[in-house]
Amino acid sequence: MCEYCNVYGARKLMSNRELSRIDYNTYTGLQIEIDSLNGNLDIFCVLENKHIRPISDSFNVPINFCPMCGRKL
Repeated sequence: MCEYCNVYGARKLMSNRELSRIDYNTYTGLQIEIDSLNGNLDIFCVLENKHIRPISDSFNVPINFCPMCGRKL
């Protein structure tokens, strides 16, 4: 087991968004969390362009194994 899947039911952050270099007000990029209780990767994505406002979307990817250590969830 690893730190990402060792506690059943815990949500562990794998990556986080960073402050935008365009407007210095929006956090852009990917935020990925492992939800070991439901067996999902919860992903939230924010994209930004200089001439349009930020675009965001969130989705879940069902997984059977921990992406970090390979343990069955």
